[in-house]
Amino acid sequence: MRSEIAVPIVKLSAGAIDKTEKEPEYKQLELFEWKVEDKFLESNNIPTSQVRRKNGLICLNDMWRVAGSVKNKIPSRWIALKHTQFLIKLLRTQVNGEIYQIYRGRNGGTFSVDELAYKYWEYLSVKRQVKLTEKKVQSQLAKSIGAVKREVQTLAGKIDILTAKELIEVKSVNNWKCAVGQVIIYGQSYPDHQKRIHLFGEASPAFLSMIRSHCTVFDIEVTWEY
Repeated sequence: MRSEIAVPIVKLSAGAIDKTEKEPEYKQLELFEWKVEDKFLESNNIPTSQVRRKNGLICLNDMWRVAGSVKNKIPSRWIALKHTQFLIKLLRTQVNGEIYQIYRGRNGGTFSVDELAYKYWEYLSVKRQVKLTEKKVQSQLAKSIGAVKREVQTLAGKIDILTAKELIEVKSVNNWKCAVGQVIIYGQSYPDHQKRIHLFGEASPAFLSMIRSHCTVFDIEVTWEY
């Protein structure tokens, strides 16, 4: 059975960015850490004796073997995927040092930082393609935040997620304009709350940049997952 775990979220910040350096625009990747004793691995029935670390990096090949050695999900193939490369690009703006290393030889393999290894384990854990739905994403996001209210009634409709400081609307990335309209209207009932839209699904960096540029005008934060 797959364990319930928090999903790393990419936050598209409206903060100042030095365009002259041509760095990736999405600089506010919310990171997480595994404890030294690897409680995450233990909680997913992966004894730390089965998954090596080298220079602080975790072995993706070991995770692949533990997950059943599925041929079309080998680390090198996953690393080459478009969305994996996008995540690596984001991580390089937030993490000091190498994001992943490939070691040759008998005890070699692909080793990565925990943030990237997490996404690989999630990829390995999906036995079949599971389509994300608004309700599933909303539930997972609420659980990752903690103390929240869900489906909060207003005169104009129900707010997906309400925290002490944020008003959040969850939508498929293709329905981002609906999310913008809803948080603007709901924000009238909670004027002191930060408006935020949380999007899910595949999207190119250029498309996300376009969404962010429109939302900045209305002081709406944008987060995204896929």
